[in-house]
Amino acid sequence: MSVPRVASGRSAAARLRGVEPDDLAELLLELTTSLTVELHAAIADVAMPGHFEPAGMPAAAVFHQPAGGEPTHRSGGASDAVAGLAVQAAERAHDRLGYGRRDGNPLLPALALAAFYLVEARRSGTFRLGELTEGRVRAYPLTPDEARHDPSLLPGTAAIRAWFPVEGAPDACVELRLSPAPATV
Repeated sequence: MSVPRVASGRSAAARLRGVEPDDLAELLLELTTSLTVELHAAIADVAMPGHFEPAGMPAAAVFHQPAGGEPTHRSGGASDAVAGLAVQAAERAHDRLGYGRRDGNPLLPALALAAFYLVEARRSGTFRLGELTEGRVRAYPLTPDEARHDPSLLPGTAAIRAWFPVEGAPDACVELRLSPAPATV
């Protein structure tokens, strides 16, 4: 399933420059929530009755295949602060997307966590993804088997993978694929 290019990247990153530290957390939360909503179409088919509370340690990995360079891979558990922000972003996205009181999506926290790492990469240059953070972004839900294997990436692309175990879906995993922006004429 394809998701449209995320258009808010460059302007969102510019808004983060010069932000007071007290306001940074709220702005990161809002940008993460907005990106989660924007990318939601990729996981919308997984919506179902139920509430999916966090049930384990979330983690993320960033895979980068530079054009003409050696691939890199960084991974680790999310800090409590980052996990908390992802949960809040998922809750806000849940409301904005119109999920009912009794409905939910077990992949929403994983999508929010992946969205946070993309927002942070845009803001700070973390992971050295460069222009890819402003290019085409597509989200994909992964099966537990797919989530256990490194992605096959084309040169000049990257992936951000996030695992966020929730009640009823202990292997919830979403991957964002990043590729260069299409050339404009």
